[in-house]
Amino acid sequence: MDAVLKELQWKKKRLGIISASELSDILSASGKVIDGNIADVRKKRFERVHGYALPVSARMMDIGKEQEPYAVQWFRANVTDMELVYSQELPEIPFWKADWGRFGASPDAFTPDEKIVVEVKTVVGNEQTEFFADNRTSYEEKREAVAKTHGPQLAGQFLANPKVEEIWVLKYLYQHDDIDEDTDSPLEPWRGIIFK
Repeated sequence: MDAVLKELQWKKKRLGIISASELSDILSASGKVIDGNIADVRKKRFERVHGYALPVSARMMDIGKEQEPYAVQWFRANVTDMELVYSQELPEIPFWKADWGRFGASPDAFTPDEKIVVEVKTVVGNEQTEFFADNRTSYEEKREAVAKTHGPQLAGQFLANPKVEEIWVLKYLYQHDDIDEDTDSPLEPWRGIIFK
């Protein structure tokens, strides 16, 4: 199936439904309702009423989407004892819709039995790259940062599909084409860190 058509069908499934990746948008850290939360709720209402989503473009999202196939290749090359289904390789991108409310989740990758979800998070920006590549920063410090940043989305994966038992987050340090000295393969072990 044409990749553009496949993505359009996937977007249609998500219309008006709060997805796991959007949970942190509608929940404020303070626990209070703020203008940003209301704007995100209005966005979902607009989608339900009008049947389409307004375009969104963000450089970080574009990089993540562009690098995700390389990250999955990295995972398959470095975690050889696990079969992984990559959502983008399927005829239809999965959207696991909860059987309650307007909630669902799109896993990046998962095991065939859907017990393990692998969420790919491309590391973008110098500060984040230095943080995750730094051997002096402990694994636990990095794990804590991942939980803080992606916690709501990970919880959403559990909520959307009752088969899910584990979620692995792959932080992927991609190869920078615009840096001539970055010549290590995209599959080099140091480019990925897995948090379970």
